[in-house]
Amino acid sequence: MVTKIRQDRTILFIAVLSGVVAVILLMWYMNKKERMYGTKVPVLVAAVDIRKGEPFTQANLEVAEIPQKFVIPNVIGPAYLTSILDSKSLVAISKGQQISWNYPEVAEVSERLSNSLLKEGNERAVTISVDEISGIAGHITENDRVDVVVTFQVPTQDGKSVQTRTKTLLQCITVLAVGMKKSVAATPAIGGQNPAQFMLEAYNSVTLKVTPEEAELLSFASTAGTLRLLLRNPDDLEINENIPEVGFENLYDIEKKTTQNRRRIVVHQGGTTQ
Repeated sequence: MVTKIRQDRTILFIAVLSGVVAVILLMWYMNKKERMYGTKVPVLVAAVDIRKGEPFTQANLEVAEIPQKFVIPNVIGPAYLTSILDSKSLVAISKGQQISWNYPEVAEVSERLSNSLLKEGNERAVTISVDEISGIAGHITENDRVDVVVTFQVPTQDGKSVQTRTKTLLQCITVLAVGMKKSVAATPAIGGQNPAQFMLEAYNSVTLKVTPEEAELLSFASTAGTLRLLLRNPDDLEINENIPEVGFENLYDIEKKTTQNRRRIVVHQGGTTQ
């Protein structure tokens, strides 16, 4: 009986040791491949065969991790998926093939911006001034969606002083244009980056698609206060009607509430709080 137990322990020890050795060998192999081919980078690839003239959609594109050595020049990274959605493919693309900036039919910005405004939606274009801070450090591009926050001063009830207030003025507003036009250069890109990033120029204005009423709000707010843009995720279309107006009288209450909400988010994501 004792001999059998010893045999079982020996077998178990050998099995565990074999597993550890296998893991070590696998890690060594993966490190060797990484040294040979470079670290993997996320790029856009065709999820299915895409015909010439077929528009790019979220259904026919996906993200793949490709060793840097095998990343094609001018490849498109996942951060720029929304930039090519609905644009037609200039070539036939096989499933799994990396997507280059040479493939999508990127339309030139129309000389007449009014062509992009819908008559049925009563849409208008309005341009506001931005700087490096209010304009998200130059990271806003056409078709992004933004919220507009205004900070302004209002007189107190007795009229003897003023109060500083901050309020979310508009939400989920589409960007029509930013400053001067940009074109996509055929410069090789490594690591799934947009080649246009090497040509980005600073801009000091952003043109937004709004309604006449929203245009009035922006015009008044830009005169009476300071505007700041908040960049949204392209898939985030939610309108939050419960964002409080912030002033000195409720600053600490709002800070306390947002801190509690942030802790719940961290715990929900598997983090820990102190």
